[in-house]
Amino acid sequence: VHEWADDSLQSWIEMELDQENYEAVFNLAKRFDARFTASPLQLHVNQSAGRAHLKTEQFSAAVARFERALQNATLPEDKATSHYYLGLALFGLEQHQEAAIQFDEIDRTKINTELQTALAFAIASVRFELQQYATAIDPLLEYLSESPLGSEAATCRAQLAIAYAHLGEYETLKESLKTFEEFCVEHPVYLPTIAYLAEQAYANENFELARTLFSELSRDDNPPEYVKKGLSGFAWSQMKSEKLQESDEAFAALMARHPESDLAANAAFALGQMRAEQSLHSEASTAFEFILEHHAESDFAPHAVFQIALLEEHLGDKAAALTRLLELLQ
Repeated sequence: VHEWADDSLQSWIEMELDQENYEAVFNLAKRFDARFTASPLQLHVNQSAGRAHLKTEQFSAAVARFERALQNATLPEDKATSHYYLGLALFGLEQHQEAAIQFDEIDRTKINTELQTALAFAIASVRFELQQYATAIDPLLEYLSESPLGSEAATCRAQLAIAYAHLGEYETLKESLKTFEEFCVEHPVYLPTIAYLAEQAYANENFELARTLFSELSRDDNPPEYVKKGLSGFAWSQMKSEKLQESDEAFAALMARHPESDLAANAAFALGQMRAEQSLHSEASTAFEFILEHHAESDFAPHAVFQIALLEEHLGDKAAALTRLLELLQ
């Protein structure tokens, strides 16, 4: 059997890693561990095996490899690289505080130039997960400055917008959203981010922003689950802003286009109440009847029956109202 020297075996491991043959990397690394326990190349083998574990999302195994790499590291450059990869592995395990500690240990003047931008994204991501939004902004902007079309640019733009929202920096958020739409409207992260921001704006009673974002969700070319959410949120935002006609139209559009949706049942009940308060009794009854037609088994149904009975009594049809109320007792 041919016996490989440590440098040859380490080069072989690097080659297999470059070719994404991760199982080969693991097997060769084990051979190296068994034969060359004192080799100065242990550092590079541990880093290579750890990166292979990262690629295959074996984060605990990656942590073990990078911790060994740190023990082997003597040069500042090697220490910085090992801290970086160890941080990524801990992030994969959702140990965000521990990951942040590793990133803080890095002397950025010693990190490989090729990893500088990736490190900025890693630092931003861990701070974002820790809800440290104010300190996440600078590394997000750094990544976008260096790599505006990079593989993580869309995620950075999404996180940046969310950070501004949480910090209440709404004017900056509006500018950020323009760029987000320009670069990311077709990206999978776009609609979930807009939905999140719309709900945040609504919860914070920023109904103007909520209307804008929910309107974006309700575009006809979006997937139905976002259109439904958009129409519903837009209607509620308009109602909260006392723009009742616009709210009425949005609720009605949701009911017409997605009658079987649970959001449509909610919309119908809200619409019925809103119309009743405007003394639009017949129109209110139509909204409540929608619930009985399309959502007879929902929790809204008995409340709709009661509301219809009240409207019928108000219109002077006490017999019909009594019949409705008797339905509730059956």
